[in-house]
Amino acid sequence: MEGILSQRFATGNASATRGDTRLTADVIIADYVDEIRKDAENKDVNNTTITHILGKTNATFTRGTLIATGETITYDMSRQNAMMTGKNARIVNGNETLTATQSIQYDRDAKLITATGNAHVVLSNGQELKGNIIKATLNAEENDIVEVIATENAEVYAPGNNGIQQAFAGEMTYSKDTGIAVLTENVTIKEGGNIMNGDKAIIDTINGTSTMSSTESGQRVGGVFLPTQ
Repeated sequence: MEGILSQRFATGNASATRGDTRLTADVIIADYVDEIRKDAENKDVNNTTITHILGKTNATFTRGTLIATGETITYDMSRQNAMMTGKNARIVNGNETLTATQSIQYDRDAKLITATGNAHVVLSNGQELKGNIIKATLNAEENDIVEVIATENAEVYAPGNNGIQQAFAGEMTYSKDTGIAVLTENVTIKEGGNIMNGDKAIIDTINGTSTMSSTESGQRVGGVFLPTQ
């Protein structure tokens, strides 16, 4: 028998829990399907399945060590996909924090967090990465970020010989295991008043070393370097 789509509402410190996942908010709206199924004795049994949960105002989503907040949070039960929206969207997972001004999507099956709008991630090793869009890949246990891809105004900060290196690019891929950040598309590195430009840069954020190069575009590596005092 085809299911009947319905909604249920809860207000005032409302909560919804399923397994290790919990959603709380001032208002919760749950979409569910009522179906009549046959049991082992071929008798009709009513079965209710919740498909989506929407939390509005002061919404918090938790699963294990992961705590997510937003103005609204939508959780797709079948896809195990949560979407946090609002200018203060945030995910805290252990010692790591990811924020954005538009939305943060948590895809449990893909082990992927996607933050959009002035996205900013602070990793457990102290490394900070920025970009308009950040995609953070989690490890199998989902308690640690192992890779970050930042696009549109990507930024990375790393120690250098003359202070902190600031690097800017159109796209950046960072591996937490190696501490290596690979930047492409109009790359600029600033350190101690020195500026270097190129097509591609590889930065070792652990040792503070960097290599700038050109690509098939033919653009030459250039920069402005201050004399040593």
